[in-house]
Amino acid sequence: MKRVLVCSMAAAVCLLFVGVANAGTMENAKIALHLQPHNTGKLDTCTLMSSPTCHSDSETSNLNLQGAVGVSYDAYIAVLDANSTSGVGGATFGLAYPASLGLFGNGLCADLEFPGQGWPATGGGNVITFDVITNCQNATNGAVDPTDVEGDNGMAVLYWLYVYAYGDATLAITQRNVAIPDFKIADCTAAEDSPLFPLYAGQLGFGTGIGYSPCVPPPVTPVEETTWGAIKSQFDGE
Repeated sequence: MKRVLVCSMAAAVCLLFVGVANAGTMENAKIALHLQPHNTGKLDTCTLMSSPTCHSDSETSNLNLQGAVGVSYDAYIAVLDANSTSGVGGATFGLAYPASLGLFGNGLCADLEFPGQGWPATGGGNVITFDVITNCQNATNGAVDPTDVEGDNGMAVLYWLYVYAYGDATLAITQRNVAIPDFKIADCTAAEDSPLFPLYAGQLGFGTGIGYSPCVPPPVTPVEETTWGAIKSQFDGE
């Protein structure tokens, strides 16, 4: 088990993020959100997503995370900062948003999906996959961020949502709401990783809602593995 403590000195708050031991090549990949003006034409919405910068090494991003109330947008869900050699084969995640955010259309940008819990309703989850034989999202087929020269530059557009905020709202990537909540990214060999959640999960803000880019995470402090017995032994004899 991997544990990371993230602290905000301004807010005087610390949060513990947990990730499962990794078996694949997607440990540092993120599931991000990105806003663009709503596609009012008949073009394939999936192909219209701009190539957002997501450089976790240099902590830079040009993701559009903030939207206005009363404006139509397309919200893209994408895997970014992934290993472009092994490629993106799929992802597992959920969604959360308030009643003040309306969804009026949606579309799959991969090959298969296995939605649940009323997806794309709030609290819903999905397992989205690519045909790893003919459509692996890797450097061979150009599924990369060409501006990233410092680290992993693999990317994969998973899904789009036509959204309209009636009031202040947030749209967040969450764990999938199943018996054992999961947040996973797989490469094209089907090897899975569980990146740190919610550190590597994106969020959009509308009005006073606050967006979050997983490409520019807050400072992290590793937390050593320990047990209650180890803690107790420090005080024995006192």
